[in-house]
Amino acid sequence: MIVDAQKHFLTCYIHGGLFTMKKLLAAGLASLACFSYADNIRLSDLDWDRMVQDNGIIHVPVKELNKGPIWYQDYYQKVLNPTRLNRNTKVIWVNLNPSIRKDSNNAYYDFLNNYNVADAKINLFPDDAKLCEPTEELIQELERLYTVHKLESSISGYPSVCKLKIIYPRDHFANSGIEQAEQQLISFLSTNQVVNFSANIVSKIDPVIISQPEIISTLTKDNILAFNEEKQVYTGKLTSFLYSSLKLAINNPTLFGSVSDQETMEHWQVFSNNFNLQVINDEQPSTEEETDSNETEETVNDPLVSSPNKLADFNVEIHQEEAFKPIELQAGQTISRFNINF
Repeated sequence: MIVDAQKHFLTCYIHGGLFTMKKLLAAGLASLACFSYADNIRLSDLDWDRMVQDNGIIHVPVKELNKGPIWYQDYYQKVLNPTRLNRNTKVIWVNLNPSIRKDSNNAYYDFLNNYNVADAKINLFPDDAKLCEPTEELIQELERLYTVHKLESSISGYPSVCKLKIIYPRDHFANSGIEQAEQQLISFLSTNQVVNFSANIVSKIDPVIISQPEIISTLTKDNILAFNEEKQVYTGKLTSFLYSSLKLAINNPTLFGSVSDQETMEHWQVFSNNFNLQVINDEQPSTEEETDSNETEETVNDPLVSSPNKLADFNVEIHQEEAFKPIELQAGQTISRFNINF
């Protein structure tokens, strides 16, 4: 099984010749699609910037692919003929199917060809979608015809969007005086809307995260930062911190949530600005260097200059509680893309 998976991976991504490790890693982002594509698609996997909509058909591809789910904005209700479920009960299925594909699939195939997209052939809906819920009118009609009945709603097989299962007695009708109850039920189903369907398709923008705890941990392991138990802070020399953290950002930009050189610099600055600066008072005047007691002029100590010819040294520090928090540059935002109702 592992060997087959490896061969499949190579078949998907090796198009002949030599390729760099960087290209192989980039290709790995789409590896899920090559193996169990349809079963693993989530709304968060979709590239909403490439959504196309035409003639009541909506397609959104998976990131870095041209294949993705298709939704239809108009559906019609299809009632299947009654079938025997077991010795005592019968069942009628009510499905919602795309209206644009009722008589032919020409418009569907035209859409695929015109936009050069591939259909994942799945029903992808949020957990709060209403899937073929029976209407109150249907419930009342079933209670009139049958004392005992059962309703089950579920997602259907694509392109049908959902289905309602109506289970009722085969021979014995509880309400006396009602003739041809099954025919009355079929007639009602054929002339009334008996299901409600509603789905609000939304996407969420994932926040950009600077992995501050991991960055600080790396700098601590490299002895750039040290943890002060008494003050509960991470601290280190400013020059070493700036050099090493920038080098880490360039070599491992994913830690800084960046995908370009410009973003790397911006995110590194955000990270470094999260530290406080502290002047290091290394040089204290000796007894011999103390100001003469007869000197009348006041001496002003400049914290930034320890001597006329030397700039003061700095430490950087960050409290442990702050150090353990990732830096979120962009809050996650939920955006409603479209609604489907029936």
